[in-house]
Amino acid sequence: MLNIKRMAMVLVCAVALILSVSCNTTVEAETSPEAPVPAKQAEKQEIPVIVNGAVVKTGALVKDIRTQGRVVCRRKQAVTARVEGRVVGGVFKNGLRVRKGGVIVKIDDRRYRLAVNQSENELSKAISELVIDQYDLKDNGSSEVRKTLDSLDKQYRNGEIDFDTYMNKSFEVRKEAVASGKLRKEVAFGMKGASSARYQLEQAKLNLENCRIVAPFDGVIAEMEAFKGRYVNAGEHLFDFLDPSALYVKASIMETELPFVAKGKAVELRFPAWPDRVFKGTVDEINPVVDSQDRTASVYVHVENVGNQVFEGMHADVKVATVRLKNRILVPLPAVVIREGRPLVFVVGPDKRVKWIYVKVVDKNDKVAAIVSDSNYDKVKVGDTVVATNNFTLGHGSLVEVKNTIEF
Repeated sequence: MLNIKRMAMVLVCAVALILSVSCNTTVEAETSPEAPVPAKQAEKQEIPVIVNGAVVKTGALVKDIRTQGRVVCRRKQAVTARVEGRVVGGVFKNGLRVRKGGVIVKIDDRRYRLAVNQSENELSKAISELVIDQYDLKDNGSSEVRKTLDSLDKQYRNGEIDFDTYMNKSFEVRKEAVASGKLRKEVAFGMKGASSARYQLEQAKLNLENCRIVAPFDGVIAEMEAFKGRYVNAGEHLFDFLDPSALYVKASIMETELPFVAKGKAVELRFPAWPDRVFKGTVDEINPVVDSQDRTASVYVHVENVGNQVFEGMHADVKVATVRLKNRILVPLPAVVIREGRPLVFVVGPDKRVKWIYVKVVDKNDKVAAIVSDSNYDKVKVGDTVVATNNFTLGHGSLVEVKNTIEF
């Protein structure tokens, strides 16, 4: 009996303690600064999302082909020494502009001048012997033979006769001319060594001329390896010479994009060396062969190299304007957001709250999307303002503040 009374007293104390704690908790909840704010008060404290907007418009969507390429020079010549000797003068600066015919490298020509003098003496000696022996050097029909031989030479160079026919006919003409005495002068020159002496003189003059290496066209020097005092052998590389107005960007275009590329198409080019500058170019040539491995064809774009700031070997980002889709409803590409697998845009209402409207993206480029509405209730209209930034966290009815209206 005593135990039951004690248990009852403990139970009563426990209930009293629980009620006391509950009351204190209720008071703290009512007076705590962290207590929930009424809905109307919370609405007044809503902070708008700062965004940039864009006005929906109609216009043409320009589709571009983008690829990369490398600058090549289509008028370039590797210049080598044609005679051996020591370099005694010239201009040895890369990037130096030289007009056609300007001397770039000079090789010591003293021994080649001596060779010319010696060959002239040998030729004079042979002609003197002919005169002393009283050979008849008058033209006895050799001019007609020469015309026939020249005609055969022309036919061969034009592809009208093959090499074997050319050689056989030339031999027959010469054999008949010698037998008839029409090449008496040439035969006499050969017998006395005059022909050989004349050839040696022409060779000596050519060697002397090759001591002066001149610019083959207007251009600039590159890869200069010659310097004063260097001894060079015939065939050794001296420098490269290129025409900076003949620079092209060689780009690879996918075979599926080739129908949209044509000669004369405008091209925009960007180079890493000049990231903030756009260079203009035009499609000049399309290689009609598609690579079997990567399924691309080479396209050559002529560069407007204003200021000679583009160099051979530079890499370029290439953009070719191809198709214009007219009369499209346009929005900036960043204004289109994908939610649950469907594209939509946020249209800003008069109350600064956004309404999301589903759309279909008809086409796009890297900056702009052409859209049509994909909703039975709301439509995107020309003149509406759509959210173009900070739109990934927005929901239907979100409050926004349009800080700037961007152009696109």
